[in-house]
Amino acid sequence: MREISPAVNMSAEEFLLIAPEHKDKVSLIRSQKAAGKRHRPSANLIDQSTLLDAAFRAALLDRVAGFVDENLFGRSEMCQQFALLLARALQFRGLNAQAIPGEAIYFAGGSKVFSWEHAWVRIGAEVVDGNVDSLFEKLMSQEVV
Repeated sequence: MREISPAVNMSAEEFLLIAPEHKDKVSLIRSQKAAGKRHRPSANLIDQSTLLDAAFRAALLDRVAGFVDENLFGRSEMCQQFALLLARALQFRGLNAQAIPGEAIYFAGGSKVFSWEHAWVRIGAEVVDGNVDSLFEKLMSQEVV
């Protein structure tokens, strides 16, 4: 299993030696990867697109997810990379897809609870946020405001 380290010039194992507080999260993600039980966008896809058929769209999202999930911390830290790779794949299919960076915000009771840098893909009036199914991992590792 290939892993991408979050640190430049440092393997995933070397990174965990200097950041042992992340070992539990990484162990969980590694065990899910080894068992083939990582979350896939197609499992909970809300699909109302008219641009691609549902089976192709689900397969494409899952394939992009597999590449981006090679990150040591999984896809939850890779929203921009997911959006860029998906946009390129859709452009290859002839669609005018654009990766859009922005801020995503969770609200509860009218108050901002948590926000983060996020990215999604726009194709005309359609929006594809294929990495949203992994955001619970990001929330598990962040302090709530």
